[in-house]
Amino acid sequence: MPKVKSMMITFKEALQEDLRGSKVPAKVVAEELEMSYSMLMNACNPDLPEFNFQARKLARFAQVTGGFHAINFIEQSLGRVSFSLPEIPDELEEIDSLVAANVREFGAALTEIGQALADRRITKVEAKRLEKTITEQVRKAMSLIESVKKVAEG
Repeated sequence: MPKVKSMMITFKEALQEDLRGSKVPAKVVAEELEMSYSMLMNACNPDLPEFNFQARKLARFAQVTGGFHAINFIEQSLGRVSFSLPEIPDELEEIDSLVAANVREFGAALTEIGQALADRRITKVEAKRLEKTITEQVRKAMSLIESVKKVAEG
C-alpha cells in the first residue's frame, strides 16, 4: 500500500498526489476511466474548483493509479480508516493458528498500551507506535473474520 501523507489539505490535492505517484501515465488513466485527458487533469487540479471528479470513478481511479490518497482522504474526513487485508486462510487448521496468533499478539499490544499509560501520559512517539500496533491488530482481526466467513460458506 502506498505511503500516505499525514495531512492532505483537499480532496483534489489527494487526487493529484495519486495521479502524480502513479506508474500508469495520466493519458492511460484517463482512457481507463473513459474520460478525456484534459477532463481528468482538470478534475485533479486543486486550482480549478469548477471541475469535479466523479465519485463513481474513484474506485477505478485507485485501481488504475495504485494510489489511495483520495480514498484515505474521504475515510479520514469521516473519522475512519481503511487498510488492505492479508491473505485469508480457508482451512480450519490455519484459522485455528490464526486465532492463537491473534490472541497472543493482542495480549502483547495491550501490554504495550499499558506500559505507555503507566506514567499517565502518551507522547507523540508512543501514540504513533501504538497507532501502528492497534491498526495491525484490527487488520488481523478483520482477516480472521473473513476467514471464518470463507470456511462457513465452503
